[in-house]
Amino acid sequence: MHMRTKLVFAALVAVLALSFGAGTAAALRSLSLSGETTLTLTSRALTFKSAFVEVICEVTMVKTLSRTIPKISGILAGAVTDVRIAIPRCRVRGLGAEAVNNISVLRVGVAENWRLFYKSILGTLPRITGAIVNIANSHTLIDVTVFGGNVRCLYDGEIEGLASLDATGKVVSLVSIGRERLEKERESNGACSQRGSFIATGAEGQLVERSNTTITLI
Repeated sequence: MHMRTKLVFAALVAVLALSFGAGTAAALRSLSLSGETTLTLTSRALTFKSAFVEVICEVTMVKTLSRTIPKISGILAGAVTDVRIAIPRCRVRGLGAEAVNNISVLRVGVAENWRLFYKSILGTLPRITGAIVNIANSHTLIDVTVFGGNVRCLYDGEIEGLASLDATGKVVSLVSIGRERLEKERESNGACSQRGSFIATGAEGQLVERSNTTITLI
């Protein structure tokens, strides 16, 4: 092959390769949701843990997600719109802990509270196995009886979780990955520990998806 022809051919291959690479990158810029954009997740034993007590409850969490989520860390992806807790079936563990009087979430659907932000994905493109998300500005009230007296604690902060996907991209579960920054609010009484966290691991604790939501890269 003539040298000039070789150079032209090599340049053409390079251009095609760059075009393909750019096209691939462009094709993987966003997460796309098909099916339902409202996710209903349930846990049989979601645990709230502080320094002195653990409260274990059945919890249903409802989230709404955007139909298209740009793959940009920190971008708004949706919100928690409802959390239902089966108080009569809650149980408590810890030194002197006797009963769960109340556990509830506050300020759901108000201003910038309980907003859901995309952080990153797991897996090898184009196949993804999960997405890490942050729930910002959460507010959880815990009221338990300890040594015969009421301890009322309000915790605010960010919850980081892993949404796991199956081979088809369907959301199957959400688990805490232990990086919460929940801190005691001043409305709490003096017996509350300074920090708390949610534990949603294992078969019982996982928030399992009950809707039909599939996430793919576009």
